[in-house]
Amino acid sequence: MSTKVFVESVDEKDPFEYGIMAYQVITEYYMNDIQLSVIENVRIIIDHEAPFFYIQIQLGKGSEAPKRINDIAEVEKMEDGIHITIRDETYAPQLLRFLWAKIGRKNVDQLDRWESVIPHEIIDLSLLRNSVIFDPVQVTMDKLSDFIYRIVPEGFRVQMNLSTPELLKFIFSENPIENEWLDKVYKILERPPRPIPIKLLETLKKAPRYIHSLDKKLDRASYTRKILTPWKTYDFEEFSTKQRVDAVKFLSGQVKRKKKKKEKKKENTK
Repeated sequence: MSTKVFVESVDEKDPFEYGIMAYQVITEYYMNDIQLSVIENVRIIIDHEAPFFYIQIQLGKGSEAPKRINDIAEVEKMEDGIHITIRDETYAPQLLRFLWAKIGRKNVDQLDRWESVIPHEIIDLSLLRNSVIFDPVQVTMDKLSDFIYRIVPEGFRVQMNLSTPELLKFIFSENPIENEWLDKVYKILERPPRPIPIKLLETLKKAPRYIHSLDKKLDRASYTRKILTPWKTYDFEEFSTKQRVDAVKFLSGQVKRKKKKKEKKKENTK
């Protein structure tokens, strides 16, 4: 369990119900996916009745400075044009994308993987050297935006941006957002975050659950629709492809029919 993620319910009577615990797991999964060390903590507050979904992200320091062409390459004016020689190959794709977008791909002559030549008159030398080709802050914000919209419940298209310079704060709903909901959120935020007990989270880390009895015979398509698989993280047990196929065969009676065929073959051989 991540010490950076806190998912809480406005319902004090049932603060750790299944939906809250599931969102804890979902959020941690995507946190690991985006791998942003600048995130200090994430607080999510959910009200299933309203309904609303509030998310607050606190960012720490640690983002590197923007990279300019002069930082990663040598830029020299020669007789045949401006030569750009890459020193740090890490940013070669960003440099090429910048040049193609700025002056057109036809004006960029790549001599090899490190060196390119562009015409003299097409861009000012000083402007070229100081052009930003990679902005870590923008990359971070793009990742955070993707992270937020991945975990927001489907259909919650109404949103309100409450962000400050210190915190990213959003509230989402499928209905117009009410001031009463914000009052609930601020009241919860006044106290320290309440982590979900690890023992309760362990109850989610089980094999797939079913919404039908296992002895009921279903075709493969129906079986696939009926099975409920827990959220996919390394903590969960998941059916392998072979296990799934074997289970489908068993439920549909295919295994039994095969056995009968084998028995008939034995009788014929006798």
